[in-house]
Parts: sequence; C-alpha cells; structure tokens
Amino acid sequence: MNLKELINNIKIIESLFPSYQNMEDVNVVITTSESSIGGRAFTEVRNIFEGFDWERNQLRIEPIDKLLKQPIRDTAEIIKQSLSGISFSGCSYCGRKVSREDYYCRQCGRKFLR
Repeated sequence: MNLKELINNIKIIESLFPSYQNMEDVNVVITTSESSIGGRAFTEVRNIFEGFDWERNQLRIEPIDKLLKQPIRDTAEIIKQSLSGISFSGCSYCGRKVSREDYYCRQCGRKFLR
C-alpha cells in the first residue's frame, strides 16, 4: 500500500461511516495474529512518521508492542526420566526420549533450552 491508497481508504471509511466524523474518538490499531476470544487481537499505534536514510519514501507506523514476523517456537527442557528402572533424557513437554545432542524435540518440535 502506498500513501495515496491509505489516504483514499481513510476518505472512503469517513464517507461510509458518519459516526467517524468525530475523528478524536476513533482509535488507530494494528491487528495482530495472536489468538483471541471475541474481537481480534491488536496493538495500539505509538507514532507514525516519515522514514529517512535507507527508509526514505516510507511512512513508518510504530506499534506500542513488539510485533514479530514469525512466531517464536515454544521451548522445552531436556530432563532426566525413568521408565521401568531405565533412565533416559526426555522432552519436558511431551516426554519423548531425546538425545543430548538434539536441539529440537523430534516429537513436538519444541526447541530445547541450553
């Protein structure tokens, strides 16, 4: 989206929804991909400004909360387990046997904390 498209979208919204005539009452938010019940999850906008240097010709929207492009994989620990008197290392989340050299659980995919 470019700045002209953004301005046109705002003008269309303003014309279609007369309740938006009082612009001070309208909160600008960014929809996030977090799970939520009811309304969609969002974060508020802290600031909007023009980019400079390598970011020139960009309108930068700064959210209050950090946004990640990809979700962080859940983590687990390698723990000592025992089954029928036999000790082994296992995933703290799913319990599957793992090697001490594993970085991720082969069953649940969680990254092991080191």
